[in-house]
Amino acid sequence: MGWIVVLITTLVQAIATFGILTYPVIAPDVAARLELSPSLVGYQISIAYFWAVVSSIYCGPMIQRWGAARTIQLCMVFVAAGCACLSFPNLISILVGSVLIGFSYGLTNPTASHLLVKYSDPNHRNLIFSIKQTGVPFGGILAGLLAPMITVHWGWQWATGVVSICAILFAVTIQPWRHQWDDDRNPQTSLIKRPFEGFEIVWRNKPLRELMPAGLMFSMIQMSLVTFLVTYLVQEVITGKTTSEALITAGYVMAAVQIAGVTGRPIWGWIADRFGDGLAILIMLSMVIIGLSFVTTVISPSWPLTAVYIVFFLFGLSALGWNGVYIASITTLTEPQQVGKVIGVTLAISFAGVFVGPAIFSSLYPVIGSYGTTFGLFAVISLIGGYSVYRSRRLAKR
Repeated sequence: MGWIVVLITTLVQAIATFGILTYPVIAPDVAARLELSPSLVGYQISIAYFWAVVSSIYCGPMIQRWGAARTIQLCMVFVAAGCACLSFPNLISILVGSVLIGFSYGLTNPTASHLLVKYSDPNHRNLIFSIKQTGVPFGGILAGLLAPMITVHWGWQWATGVVSICAILFAVTIQPWRHQWDDDRNPQTSLIKRPFEGFEIVWRNKPLRELMPAGLMFSMIQMSLVTFLVTYLVQEVITGKTTSEALITAGYVMAAVQIAGVTGRPIWGWIADRFGDGLAILIMLSMVIIGLSFVTTVISPSWPLTAVYIVFFLFGLSALGWNGVYIASITTLTEPQQVGKVIGVTLAISFAGVFVGPAIFSSLYPVIGSYGTTFGLFAVISLIGGYSVYRSRRLAKR
């Protein structure tokens, strides 16, 4: 049963990520048709992740009341509805779709964490959570490979429509496990009574409290990278090609970044389990991100495309590879019965970084005038995150 849970929760994460990243990947085409700047996609992502923060906070009570499986099904319904709204070339519809898709995304990790703690082996928790988190870059791979090609050949509305179809089909598929997985639900649980209890738990736990800024910082880097990578490559790096050719090539680079994330997450999880120190792995990854952030400031159109692939593949290993170890570290610092609430509020903090990061990036880009130079600011953000992990690790070892 444990590995079935891992598979299902990984696929849920992949579909939700496919939905939330499809718009950024096709941003140059959508923006041209709506006569808007592609850099404004940062605000669309920020709206989505603001609502991911809201749903993360309330997800713990939802799991207790309806069960994790039913909450997952609800998540898929929101994905489908959100992507359907994004298929209309209307700013109001895009706003509503962004809200729905963001609300759905905030439900994924708390529900998955509840099921994984319930059914998984604690000795392999870093690896199991890291495997589950490969759903995020896997969803990014789907977005990077499929969305541009669908957009070029059939139009951008079909790119979001495909996600809606996948989400509805998956919501129906997991119904057979609902009764077994939701045997611990309590229909009497209130959805509005003490919704911030998880914050109280985190605040009283000093190692957890010190760890929170790391999720905020790393999430800012991760989402800013995947939000603006395609636009950055099309406008500043890939020259001598038509817009359609550049868009597809940039999509391949995005896919390489996500493949690196898929590869890196289980590797870092296995290493963390092997040495029993996930927080040390997070500190190491923060140092790698700092180095790569400086490299992005010097990339130019004269660079061979192979070198660009290598740089961003390494970026994917680090900036997209930390999530599983981070979530597993949270669960090891938390009482099992409190995992759903704690994961919800800690990821709400991480999602705050996700919706703040792209908005800050969109605001700084006109001032700085270069996507590559703006990426260089990741070094400062990563340094803050790494120091936060260091403080948490020091407290946890006392």
